[in-house]
Amino acid sequence: PKMAGVVPLYTREYFSLVRSRLNPGGLATYWLPAYLLLEKESLSVIRAFCEAFDDCSLWSGLNRDWILMGSRGGVKPVGAEHFSRLWKLPLGRDLQRLGIHGPGQLAGQFMADALTLRDVTKDVPPLVDDRPRRIRSALHPEPSTPAYTLLMHAGRSRERMLASPWPAILPPEVVAASADGFLFRGMLEAAFYPELRPANYNFWRDVADLIRNTGLVEQPRWMLGSGARAAQIAAKKGWDDPVAAEHLAIDALARRIPPPDPVRAASPEAKRLIAFHQCLAAAPARDCAGAMR
Repeated sequence: PKMAGVVPLYTREYFSLVRSRLNPGGLATYWLPAYLLLEKESLSVIRAFCEAFDDCSLWSGLNRDWILMGSRGGVKPVGAEHFSRLWKLPLGRDLQRLGIHGPGQLAGQFMADALTLRDVTKDVPPLVDDRPRRIRSALHPEPSTPAYTLLMHAGRSRERMLASPWPAILPPEVVAASADGFLFRGMLEAAFYPELRPANYNFWRDVADLIRNTGLVEQPRWMLGSGARAAQIAAKKGWDDPVAAEHLAIDALARRIPPPDPVRAASPEAKRLIAFHQCLAAAPARDCAGAMR
């Protein structure tokens, strides 16, 4: 939105035009890169969207990559089989690559419904065509972003979802499974956003929980600063490259393959990750997180 000529694609008038092009019952989703915007600017865009879409809602991508969603005429209830079949189609591979391994995780990306969004943005004017400078070109850090913290908090997001119209739209099985989805999202967001960390926060304990108690692959990779593509590139370079060694160690941990020999690693951090991996593999009940502080 801060690039020249892009602001008009985030105004109330543009969102109204998007809505007018939808078929009855059609959905619009729109990328909101909150990490590029100051809090007041993001709220201005959200208000603009909600003034165009009565049933606006906000969903999490990763960290402050958000998604605005609205419909023309409302969203119809979805059956469990219809919803879950997405993961049986080729699309399922893409969803898993994006860290969405099932319907419950998708529901766990919910952040806020129209009621919450209108309350959060009530003191911020909407972004409109006649006031494009409500988004400034400057980008600078803010000391605190209380609205971001409120919207991103996974536990509160789940409470808002249960109190919203969405439980009547989503299958009951998906609503129930979303508890784990919100839990895993909370781990990710705490890793990336310090304001969301509880007083007793332990990063390595969360990583250990994901490795021991779930089959998730991408979430541990992301928390440790890697990803599937980084692992592919690292595999070509091999363990002798210090940076590649770290990504290879993360990949082995995330995919739950036997831990490699630490002697192979050309990086102290890679050796540390391998030691953590070995601890998890050797002692399922051991507090491996304590050794990583």
